[in-house]
Amino acid sequence: MSTSVTDHFSKEQQQKAAVSMYIRLCKHWMLDKGTAAKLILVDDNAWELMTDENWHGTLDQEQKVRIGALFQLYEALHRIFSEPMADNWVTTKNKGPLFKGKKPIQVMLDKGLPTIIASVDYIDGLLRR
Repeated sequence: MSTSVTDHFSKEQQQKAAVSMYIRLCKHWMLDKGTAAKLILVDDNAWELMTDENWHGTLDQEQKVRIGALFQLYEALHRIFSEPMADNWVTTKNKGPLFKGKKPIQVMLDKGLPTIIASVDYIDGLLRR
């Protein structure tokens, strides 16, 4: 029987780690509180508790998938671009077919999880060229 790293940590520990990772990602991307909260479908009060490390809630499946996909996007951006461009990419207007001149972060906020995942696929596609 194989075990994974996550088998050694409680669900609460796993969620705290995911939230902590997401907070760091938001700092790198310089997202404001409202944007950071909306991107993972939490209200402003929950976001405040998360950033103060006083949050004791649970993430639902979609929130977990969003955080995972956003981290995949962060990693892919850092494989393809240098530091400033990798971190500024989500807040810079993009002429790609998915974004049509808008900022990727705005499109992800407007269109939700499918577009977050499509953004990861878009950057992965650039990496494969």
